[in-house]
Amino acid sequence: MKKYPYAQVLYGQAEIKAVNKVLMSDWLSGHKETVKFEEKLAKWWGMKYAVSTNSGSSANFIAVQSLELPKGSEVITTPGGAFPTTVSPIIYHGLKPVFVDIDLDTLCIEESLEGLYSVGTRNVGAIIFAHTLGNMPSMEFIKYYGLKVIEDCCDAMGSEQDGKKAGTFGDLATVSFYAAHTMTSGGEGGAILTNDYELYLKCRSIRDWGRACYCKYGMPLPACKDRFKIKPFDHRYYYTNLGMNLKLTEMQAAFGREQLKRVNGFIKKRKRNYKVLQYELHREDLGIIELEKGIVPFAFPLLVKNKNEVMKRLTKKGIGCRSIFTGNLLKHPAYKDIDCRIVGDLKNSDKLFN
Repeated sequence: MKKYPYAQVLYGQAEIKAVNKVLMSDWLSGHKETVKFEEKLAKWWGMKYAVSTNSGSSANFIAVQSLELPKGSEVITTPGGAFPTTVSPIIYHGLKPVFVDIDLDTLCIEESLEGLYSVGTRNVGAIIFAHTLGNMPSMEFIKYYGLKVIEDCCDAMGSEQDGKKAGTFGDLATVSFYAAHTMTSGGEGGAILTNDYELYLKCRSIRDWGRACYCKYGMPLPACKDRFKIKPFDHRYYYTNLGMNLKLTEMQAAFGREQLKRVNGFIKKRKRNYKVLQYELHREDLGIIELEKGIVPFAFPLLVKNKNEVMKRLTKKGIGCRSIFTGNLLKHPAYKDIDCRIVGDLKNSDKLFN
């Protein structure tokens, strides 16, 4: 029986040659290829700065930490269709998630937060939400609330609204280069993008163990003019933030740079494939989401009454399929007893879960 996987990586000789070139060099961790990849990625996205990471999950972790919100601050998000690592960084950093529902027309966070504000929001400091499956909520809503905004674009590389790319509306954007995503940096990887120089430096520091030295990879050691100014420290090993090692390797950066050259073609194919499936499967009893102009589809969602039964039948026919991430994240054991605030009944998130 022929099998049709849920997703498949597309790469060729260009990516293989780029990785082999790094393997033949004398440096495998982040170096000149990483700098080039970050610069090209930022330019493609129309942003000033990019910080590569080892995953989209790490990108979210760093982005939340970089905002330096006071412990106990509330962060608006949604459990509907959520991936765990959009939400877990909020909890890891001692913050309190405030859950609002999703809109079933987009599977994204609901755009009207009046209900949340009637409950009281004096302690809310930020909002983090995903552009689920490449869809985007109407981004006008983020202007009215004066909050720091993190756009999780792990599904939405290339999606646009009113000519602006997803990720360019808020303070920080995160993206994943996992194998199934719009492009990959060799199976894993991610990045943070921003136009804010201070946030850029903060994110780089957190990614690089928390050290204060911001010299670019591949620069000769004397290039760091501040290296011995702060006595008795060596500035290259001077730590100003709590950080971890969340870097991309040089091989992954080389692979990703070649993929970035092809990403516009990948986007065209995704849009074409979505239109074909939409035409072939268009029936009244299938909940097919209509794509807004500019959206780059991550996958082809179907809202059906008997999810597990449909998935069993598709799998039996060799057709790869999966649930829309967690459905409702709060239904999962790890999140049942977390300290959070829930606004409304989350009926759409529950519908997606069921």
